[in-house]
Amino acid sequence: MNSTATQSNRVVVVTGAGTGIGRATARAFAAEGAHVVVIGRRSELLEETAAGHNRIMPLPADLTAEGEPERIVQTVARTYGRLDVLAAGRRAVRVEPCPGRPVKPVA
Repeated sequence: MNSTATQSNRVVVVTGAGTGIGRATARAFAAEGAHVVVIGRRSELLEETAAGHNRIMPLPADLTAEGEPERIVQTVARTYGRLDVLAAGRRAVRVEPCPGRPVKPVA
């Protein structure tokens, strides 16, 4: 099976998609036939990522803001009915200590 058949109609979210590796990842998924939602804080850069790619949908968001991850998932679910792939780029994960566990510095 070729990669185009594998990616066709998959729904992909790419964070940090305004530049660099995130942008390249989004465009690669779209070229293979996936529907791609690109996430980042700067809408103008997301628009540049989507330019010329009708399968890329910009969705400006700050993943560190309260409620934004939920809003992203809700938007994708409303638009496409599902989410197949999450390509997490820069700062897509919140790092917090576990309650009741001390944080140990790394030497």
